[in-house]
Amino acid sequence: MTDRERGLIEDYQLARWQGVRFWNYRSATLPLAISGAEGVRNSISGGDANDNLTGADRADILRGGRGDNRLTGKGGADRFVFSTTEGSEVITDLSVDEGDVIDLTEVFGGESGLPSDYVKVKTVVRRDEN
Repeated sequence: MTDRERGLIEDYQLARWQGVRFWNYRSATLPLAISGAEGVRNSISGGDANDNLTGADRADILRGGRGDNRLTGKGGADRFVFSTTEGSEVITDLSVDEGDVIDLTEVFGGESGLPSDYVKVKTVVRRDEN
């Protein structure tokens, strides 16, 4: 089963049984700026360019896709799904207290058993004086 087929099945199951609203732009080639709807769970999938994806007040699912993407969950226990080693993902509001998680399940589908072959982590902490 391909990643695309697996994604379509997951999308169907979440929409059917959990009332998730889908914003599927996996085939898009131009940069996107997508914001989810308030009051519902959103699953937002970006395309091949540098996307800016923003969830809403519920537990949302954000997939950046290829490119250098900016992911913002907002409220709720959000899931940030990493599915490729091309490009990079920047999560602007990861909150363990809200129950946010980083899902790397799809990243480790290759032959190597070494996480360092798939993931490069860079942490930046900024302090606002105001």
